[in-house]
Amino acid sequence: MTYKELLENTPFEEIEPYLTQVYGVGNMLWYRLHYDMLRSLKPKVDSNAKPLCNIRKSPSDADESCEDYYDLCAWPMEDYSWEHNLTQEIKIASNVKASWPEIAACCLFHSSYYGFIPYDVDEVKDYFRSIDLPHGENIRCKRQIERIGGYIPPLWQLNPSKKKELIQQTKEELWHLRSKMNRSKRKKTFRQTFMSFYHQHIKDISRFILDAEPVWKGPSNSLSVKQLCGLYGSLAFRTEVLPSYVRDDMGISAAKYLENLIRKYPFFERKNFNRVIIHMVTGEQHERLNDDEQALINYIIEGGEGEQPFESDDLLISTDPSLGKQITLRLAFYKSDKTL
Repeated sequence: MTYKELLENTPFEEIEPYLTQVYGVGNMLWYRLHYDMLRSLKPKVDSNAKPLCNIRKSPSDADESCEDYYDLCAWPMEDYSWEHNLTQEIKIASNVKASWPEIAACCLFHSSYYGFIPYDVDEVKDYFRSIDLPHGENIRCKRQIERIGGYIPPLWQLNPSKKKELIQQTKEELWHLRSKMNRSKRKKTFRQTFMSFYHQHIKDISRFILDAEPVWKGPSNSLSVKQLCGLYGSLAFRTEVLPSYVRDDMGISAAKYLENLIRKYPFFERKNFNRVIIHMVTGEQHERLNDDEQALINYIIEGGEGEQPFESDDLLISTDPSLGKQITLRLAFYKSDKTL
């Protein structure tokens, strides 16, 4: 049985309990997206890669690079592309007594090692490209944003409350190293760590603004680049990208697919943010939202029973014909005492 066949024959509802036993419910939305994404991909053999995926006991007889998952390891799934993973034959060691859903859970953990969806993988690649120069990505973003009329404020203009938060985050990060460094090295390490958190904050906001290019370049956009740059002054910021992977056999729209997903698997603490920007990318251009799309937007803004709606919200809509019947949500949650 190949990995593709394993996923096709194992409903996610049967896999979920085994993922929950180890990781809780926090990542379940992303595992479900990963599962549906894999089922939408076309398998493709890599002639330079191993054709088998070995399911072994972990870690006693597993490769040293293999992470623990429960007591199973899927090796060498992490080394190859998703398309090739799907073609790999599942080979189970003689001492492994596990059900197919448990084996599928193990495989999902390993195939998502570098990211659940393509956007995550791009983030990992960006990190390793700039690992020797943490602010390198931000220099590029700064030039791009200034070129389109935006502005990234310098560090000294950072919101004082946000700066205080980053300082506390840095202290917590370095707490366990406090007795291993002299004063000079401690000060240098503190600044380097603080700047890495600062640059990540700037990078997250910059990427959201730049990814919204189809919106702010259009004639009917509701937020200008300068207004979006107001996000740099936010007290808290979080961005998420949620693509749909709806299939014909599901009998629902892409918007309903995402609504069902975020209703079942809450993925962030609403109480940490008071405002939201929703950038919806659809495969087909249309002047107004259909009923399912409107219901999805309403649920994001208002939340479920007992939750407080966001104080303000902005909706951006653009079109990418390559999506076909799918949609992508780019969400920016932020905390601020004023609207953009």
